[in-house]
Amino acid sequence: MRYVLFLLLVILFSCKNEKLDRGVGSSDFSLTDFYVSQDSSNKLFLKISSAEEMITGYVFSDSGKAVVTRYPFVLDTKTNELRLWAGDSLRQFKVENFTASDTLLEIFLCSESNKKITYRFSKNIIPVFLPETDRYRKPIFDSITVETVTYGRSNGYYTSKNIQDISEDKYPEIIEEVGKSLLKNILMEELPLEMDIYRPKGDTCSQRPLIILIHGGAFVIGDKTSPTVKALAEYYARCGYVVAAPNYRLGFIFVPGAYYYLERCIYRATQDIRAAARYLVNFNNRFGVDTSSIYTAGNSAGGFLALNTALMDNNSYYPFSKAWPEYLLDDLGCPDCSGNQYKNKFSIKGIVNMWGALTHIRMLVDKPSVPILCFHGSDDKIISPDYDFPFANVSSNLSSIFSQKFFGSLAICKFAKVTGAPVKLMMFKGAGHDPHINKNGSFNSAMDTIKKEMSSFLYHLVAGKEGTITGSETVTINDKISVYTYAVINSQYYSWKADGGLVTGYNADSSSVSVVWFRTREPKIIRLCVRNRNDLVTLKSKEIHFR
Repeated sequence: MRYVLFLLLVILFSCKNEKLDRGVGSSDFSLTDFYVSQDSSNKLFLKISSAEEMITGYVFSDSGKAVVTRYPFVLDTKTNELRLWAGDSLRQFKVENFTASDTLLEIFLCSESNKKITYRFSKNIIPVFLPETDRYRKPIFDSITVETVTYGRSNGYYTSKNIQDISEDKYPEIIEEVGKSLLKNILMEELPLEMDIYRPKGDTCSQRPLIILIHGGAFVIGDKTSPTVKALAEYYARCGYVVAAPNYRLGFIFVPGAYYYLERCIYRATQDIRAAARYLVNFNNRFGVDTSSIYTAGNSAGGFLALNTALMDNNSYYPFSKAWPEYLLDDLGCPDCSGNQYKNKFSIKGIVNMWGALTHIRMLVDKPSVPILCFHGSDDKIISPDYDFPFANVSSNLSSIFSQKFFGSLAICKFAKVTGAPVKLMMFKGAGHDPHINKNGSFNSAMDTIKKEMSSFLYHLVAGKEGTITGSETVTINDKISVYTYAVINSQYYSWKADGGLVTGYNADSSSVSVVWFRTREPKIIRLCVRNRNDLVTLKSKEIHFR
């Protein structure tokens, strides 16, 4: 208190009794910010509450204590009279002149020896406290852009077969159409591999999380523009993600007892999705992709590939991907040895499996820490949620001729409970394959559930590990100045504010602050907004108690 009174006497005492040279209106001051003046040992903070004919506010000194007392003042701009309340005492002074702006307050005065001096208060600049947004939780962009790129080339039968009606009575026609495509390119000529890239239009973020969204179709039909892929890609691009929807090599020869043809088909498709991932990592600046935040998602066969791409980085699971001269099979190479020449490394941060399956459950042992969200219909006869042959709706005996049993979402979840892998299962009771689609092709309420659960799952992965504000929750008038810290990986911007107090100092990256608390009865809360490299903003707070 003595320091405050002394400084005000020096700064505001005047040897003249004239009116101020100019009037000061409220537009000349910042009424929301503090002004700060620094001397060799202490900071003096000044807050203006109103600025008409009467300028009102308060001052306090930061002398390194946790709790400070505010001293209110009133300055009459017509009479030059300043009144300061210090405890039970009222002090009155005469002011000579001052100028004011939004960022600077200059006080012109003369000392007791009639020597004129100028004292400056500058605005206490603090990082903007950002509002929490729904980015990555809900659509916030009105429009998107879609760009088709060629991410590689590989030998195969075909890469697209866009058939919308896949009801059981259409199976003979579908099989006939697939057979024609196989015969047309039986020697597997080189094919271009294309991908649609969805981005939010007008977005300024240059480090966006990436979702690789993969269509289904039993590895024989399907396209990157399927209704499910297109709807989800547009939705998540409007949420702020970059979404890549790749086509991949399709087709295999149906030979009784020769499972290796399907195995090689799945392996080739996995190679293609990994090639797409390498392409996107290589051109991350062009597409605004954060290479540390990549996710795979897919429905049906796309679910297989979403799992494989994330969990398989060698060919030990697929022995028939290697050369078998006795079966006239050539070597397909390693998982990253096909499609393009890009050598970029990547890792998948999370997987969304929609009614797909694993070919080898031990993949979960090799990579047990990748979070997986599974959706499945409890009565799915095409891909069983448990461990079974596919296409039980036609005949399990028939499918066993060309396929092995697969581990559906329920089997994955059961295994994860034993290994501790982070797997969550959303089962649609009584639903079959494609539980989100009505018989007329429209989406039903299951699609809303998928969007909601998938958004929550991905949001928490993008946000990263939750941190806590560290620092004293209880303060006394004798404590040293309060220090609060929050530091987590991926956080790039911090802004703090103190209800019932003031943030008076920051460290280099603003992850740690000094705070003084006002000696008042108002609630005391330290608040923090954190923005990570993906422009995801979260708010934190901690209640402070006086003792």
